[in-house]
Amino acid sequence: MSKYIKKILIVSIVLLIIIITIDSYIYLILQPSIEAKLQTMPLSVRQQLTQHHAIYVSLNKISKYVPLAAIASQDERFYTNPGVDLEGTLRAIFYTLTNQQRQGASTITEQLAKNVYFNDQDNLQTDILTKLYALFITEKFTKQQILEMYLNEIYFGKLAYGINAAAQTYFSTSASNLSLVQSAYLLGLINAPSYFAIHKAQAKSEAALVLKEMRSENYISTTQLDRNEASLHNIKTY
Repeated sequence: MSKYIKKILIVSIVLLIIIITIDSYIYLILQPSIEAKLQTMPLSVRQQLTQHHAIYVSLNKISKYVPLAAIASQDERFYTNPGVDLEGTLRAIFYTLTNQQRQGASTITEQLAKNVYFNDQDNLQTDILTKLYALFITEKFTKQQILEMYLNEIYFGKLAYGINAAAQTYFSTSASNLSLVQSAYLLGLINAPSYFAIHKAQAKSEAALVLKEMRSENYISTTQLDRNEASLHNIKTY
């Protein structure tokens, strides 16, 4: 057996031991703690909203365009991924190891986990824990439950937490009455809510991107895209 093959075998054995150790740690030490927290996750979301004087709304009381805009712009593989995105995870690891700007949580489930449990923390450890929490969240809750909590949890700028508060703040309406263009506008805010809240031209550009992403996912027709892109020029926000 050549030295090269021996090195490969040794490295493989070491990696296997590391994987087994990490796996054991996760399921023997972390899993009980995470599962205990997830038992009260819906309540935690509601309590956080109450602190911000906002109201929790169920998914069936949110305009049908809002979840479509969220999935198209934030997590196009939401219904098929396990809560994390492998490509995004590898990209985040690469940027971290090469001392470049760290990439934030990518999937809707990761964003939900970060907002609920690690909102004030931003480091490699919490990035890893966020992804771990996202996996457990996907196991415990349905995709519809995750989407509902996410839409009630995210920040839209102007002290508006949750989609219902955002609808009232920006358009003086309820979450159930949001139009397609209004939904695209609000979901376009969430990547940089404080900035887009006061820079309306850039916010409109983001909304146009959301509309294009919705068309790309076949959530809307070409006619709807063209009509709503045109209406963005005259959209009125408060």
